[in-house]
Amino acid sequence: MLYSNDMTLNLMRLKRCKKIYSFVFYIYLLGGIMLIVYSIVNSVIFAWEWFYAITTTARSPSGLVIGVIIDAIIVAPPAFILAYHGSVKQHDLYAIFALVLISLNLVLMIILKNKKFFDPMPFAFYVVLLYSVVCIGVSLLNIWANIVYHKLENSYGFPHFNERFSEYEEEKKQRKIMDKYEMEMRRRMKTATDTMSGVDSPIEILEDKDLSHKPDMMDSL
Repeated sequence: MLYSNDMTLNLMRLKRCKKIYSFVFYIYLLGGIMLIVYSIVNSVIFAWEWFYAITTTARSPSGLVIGVIIDAIIVAPPAFILAYHGSVKQHDLYAIFALVLISLNLVLMIILKNKKFFDPMPFAFYVVLLYSVVCIGVSLLNIWANIVYHKLENSYGFPHFNERFSEYEEEKKQRKIMDKYEMEMRRRMKTATDTMSGVDSPIEILEDKDLSHKPDMMDSL
């Protein structure tokens, strides 16, 4: 009964990990799309007249929007790829790299805000801030889920955690072992039989001697 309860708990933990992985995947996907779309919409609505200017300052709406677009293009797609491998593929390093990338991006955005970069459009900073904070949170959740998942990998019954299925799989393994053992025994018996067939029995040896025996002088006496 206790053994069955352990498998039930492990199955619940595994399902929870899979839900977290799906959550991480969609947060990074939708968050990245939101960041890119927001930047493009801002470039069209708020700064279209500056887009074709020869020179722009960092504080102008065009410079700001272009900066946010570049940030979205450079950060969002790689972060999504890292999160995909960290969650769907359960690769720990990728999950950590995604967390580091988003954290560094957040630090950069805070530095730029302190330098008045976002003053023309303060809302743009809060969009990037929201994206970064949410992604950092789900990255930490992803790392925790990976720790639990790797522990479950070493548990009996993984990944199904079904008692009957586990017993069936165990029987299959035992049958394979027995089949290998039986094949090895047959091979050894065949080898031993072939070896014995090449050795003459004592009766055959005596018969050969009788057939090869010729009468000599003592026989004539």
